[in-house]
Amino acid sequence: MKTIVLIAGHSEKSWGAQSKNGVREYELANSIVSVVRNLVNPCDDIDICLMTSMIVNLKDKIIWANKMRPDLAIEVHFNACSLVDVQGSEAFYYDKELVSKAYALKYCKIYEQVSGVKTRGAKKDSQSQYSRLGWCRDIKCPSILVDNEFMTYRNFNPELVFYYSVCAMLRFLKEIS
Repeated sequence: MKTIVLIAGHSEKSWGAQSKNGVREYELANSIVSVVRNLVNPCDDIDICLMTSMIVNLKDKIIWANKMRPDLAIEVHFNACSLVDVQGSEAFYYDKELVSKAYALKYCKIYEQVSGVKTRGAKKDSQSQYSRLGWCRDIKCPSILVDNEFMTYRNFNPELVFYYSVCAMLRFLKEIS
């Protein structure tokens, strides 16, 4: 059985990005994570470990995830920027971890197939705006950070993106099980 840590980025105390219609990144990501956990087919031989929102800082999330000893750790986010025409998903990985890169590439391909929106691709965590993502570097197993869409995109539709994100994650988990 494969153990997967699946968590929402940010927390109840640090919401992350917000769409123009008031949807908060953490709320959307947390909803996706919860629904995916409830819809995973037990026959897929996957155990999903969810983290409570009580852990609010990244360091503690990483400590918790490492205690679970997962085969893969996934943190779900949404992107934001000042440009309203930027869209597409992307997945970050630590460039010294080839298994993580393969997972990031697979997730992006699946998200693009499900949504019909061209992805921005799998990217090294050093290519993020922070130049180093603790989630990708400090987890002791393969890990990816997925940004499912840009919340600031002019035509951002939270219901549709929720649907695409759940479908893509379920398909991804099925394919890697």
